[in-house]
Amino acid sequence: MYSMLRTISLSSYFFLLAAICVAVYLGGPEGIAAKATLALLVNAGLLLVVYILLRGTKRSYIWLCFILLMYFVYIVQALFTPTNQAMVQITRWLILTAIVICFCSSMMAVRLYPVDEAD
Repeated sequence: MYSMLRTISLSSYFFLLAAICVAVYLGGPEGIAAKATLALLVNAGLLLVVYILLRGTKRSYIWLCFILLMYFVYIVQALFTPTNQAMVQITRWLILTAIVICFCSSMMAVRLYPVDEAD
């Protein structure tokens, strides 16, 4: 069960990174350099835990959940901001879905983390 939750958590994590990049591309500033810089800055919080998350330690899932809470607050606020672009709104909903799935699977992975392995 733990390995399945780890797979779900990692796949939703990488989907979240990609969805944020798409959202920045669709609704970001003009120019590719500005969009790339903004995407890097927005994803910086998630990129902090990529190395330890791939190692699969218990603390990495806990830190990921703390970071996801900040992204959750931001995306819920952004969902209630009116926009004229339908694709931006759809991307925001996809980001919210990825955050919730990643958070829930990470919390369950922490709960079902194998006891015999040292952290």
